[in-house]
Amino acid sequence: MLKLVATLDTRAGHVRARVGPAVLPRTDFLAGARFEQNRCEIILESGEVVQLSGRGAGRWPTATAVMGDVWSVARETN
Repeated sequence: MLKLVATLDTRAGHVRARVGPAVLPRTDFLAGARFEQNRCEIILESGEVVQLSGRGAGRWPTATAVMGDVWSVARETN
């Protein structure tokens, strides 16, 4: 299943962040997000896995907010 996934890795004193499409198995916790649901999986140094989920704004409210931010930046740079 194709999902947009953000990752953050802080091992070895470095911070690596990435956002992009990822192919996940259908059984993966993150792949189970549907509609406006957001999911987050945190792997602690101890190896314990914390899984969180909750409602987000949804596709169109998020797109509207992002475009509003883009227009604000565009107005400020002109």
